[in-house]
Amino acid sequence: MKIMSGKLGNTYANGWMRADVQNAAGMPVPRTITIRAKYGADLRDVWPVAREDETFTSQDNPGNRGTTAKMISWATTDGKYNENSMVAGAANYNEPTIMGTYAAMGSEIIADPTNPNLRHNLVAYWFNGGISYYRNNHCFEIPELNVTGMQKVSIYDNDITDAKNFLYLVPTDNATIQKYGFDDLMKVSYQGGQITYNDPNGTHYAVREYNGSYYAVARQVETVSTNAINKQNPSARLHMTRVNQNADHSTQYGDEDGVNPYIGSADKPYDLYFYYDRNLYTITYMVPSNNITTGNEVTLGTIELPYGTLVTQDKYGFKLGYTDKNTNQKYSWIPAAETPVCPVLLKTVMFSRVGSMRMRMKMGILQPLKQHSTLIRKLQAICTLPLNGLRLRMRHSATMFTM
Repeated sequence: MKIMSGKLGNTYANGWMRADVQNAAGMPVPRTITIRAKYGADLRDVWPVAREDETFTSQDNPGNRGTTAKMISWATTDGKYNENSMVAGAANYNEPTIMGTYAAMGSEIIADPTNPNLRHNLVAYWFNGGISYYRNNHCFEIPELNVTGMQKVSIYDNDITDAKNFLYLVPTDNATIQKYGFDDLMKVSYQGGQITYNDPNGTHYAVREYNGSYYAVARQVETVSTNAINKQNPSARLHMTRVNQNADHSTQYGDEDGVNPYIGSADKPYDLYFYYDRNLYTITYMVPSNNITTGNEVTLGTIELPYGTLVTQDKYGFKLGYTDKNTNQKYSWIPAAETPVCPVLLKTVMFSRVGSMRMRMKMGILQPLKQHSTLIRKLQAICTLPLNGLRLRMRHSATMFTM
């Protein structure tokens, strides 16, 4: 079995240890791992990670560190993400795992699209010495959050002055969070000076400040590593952009710490924080022009929303007054050139992303449109007539609701 045997100058090398087993079935990890997922599916819960009970006893003792080898991580030998891991400055430098680069199943994950029989060679990395225990906190952006007056909870040395050393407790009914209706954040409770994470009955979110923005803990993953803090890498997230390539953390340790001596423990891993900005999407409201025979349409206005916003008919399907103009302040869109909102019956509502992602308006979370999907919706009381039997269809430039 290959294990990480240490550093030679600035280069990592692999050593060999003989596992004291009779066959592959005696190893604590499977010989073959098959990942099945639809195109675009989230990979976070299917990509293999090291587990505490994955160890083996060896006849060898490289480095005189002991004869027990612990599972550290899985990596691959083929693919763009593996190649990038060798390039300084790459998002997943020194970390050739799928999770470091891709959040979802896609064509680039395939070892060779022209040869479906070619499989990735997964390599299990082991170490017979000390390891560090980390807890990766994936934190999602809360735009426009005002933390004035919010309770601070120290995570190190009772310090609530250095933003690296504390969290804000933000109530779940906070007006900014309610404005967007985010439901992808982890609820927490606080009692006796301790935060309990992932409490379904929790009444707060744990929020970090980073470079003037605010991010709430959304997911936690415990990991082990033989590497320092600054070698830990965040996983990718669909429809979000990573903010920090190097982990944020308290001042208890420095970025170079985590290797001899090692930090954290199985029952108390050291917290690392990775931040993600939400991608922005645009709702464009359109009506036919006064010249009905041309079929041309006029833009009334646009609303820009962060990914994860709860989109509902009541909030975003405006009831238009036939005497209004699009500059009327009761419509919360950013108005286009001034025009009547009802030159004729409202016909189309178009969605587009800042970029090329096609979107749909589902009475729920703002999300990507699946190819060839069809959705029937009824919007009530628009102008003087109800608009019924809307059909959602795909277009090359955007996704549109059309009569």
